[in-house]
Amino acid sequence: IQEGIEGSRQLLQVKAWIDGIVSIALASALGVGVLFSILPMLVFQGGITLLAGSARKFFSEELIKLLSATGGVLIMAIGLTLLETAEINVINLMPALLWVVVLSELRKRAVRYLPA
Repeated sequence: IQEGIEGSRQLLQVKAWIDGIVSIALASALGVGVLFSILPMLVFQGGITLLAGSARKFFSEELIKLLSATGGVLIMAIGLTLLETAEINVINLMPALLWVVVLSELRKRAVRYLPA
C-alpha cells in the first residue's frame, strides 16, 4: 500500500529480500512447491499496490502518516506475538486501519465547523 501511495519501492524491496530468504528455508523443508507460491503472491501483492496507486488521490498527507503509525503498531504486535512475549490476536486489531480513516475524516469535518 505504501508503495502504491508514495511511489517508494524501498520497503517492498526489503520485504522481497526477506521473502526470498524465507522461501529458500521453506523450500528446503517443504520442497519445490514453494516456488509455485510466487504467482499468487505476485497477483495479490501487485493488485494491492495497483489499487493503492489508483486510490492515491483520496489520501491526504495526514492520513498517510496516521495509517503508517497504525500499521507500525500492528507490526510491533506481530513481532511481540512471534517472540512469544505477548499473545496478541492481530487480526482482531485490523479494523483499526479502517477506524483511522473514519476518525480522521470526522476530525477534518469537525475542525471545519469549530470557531477560530
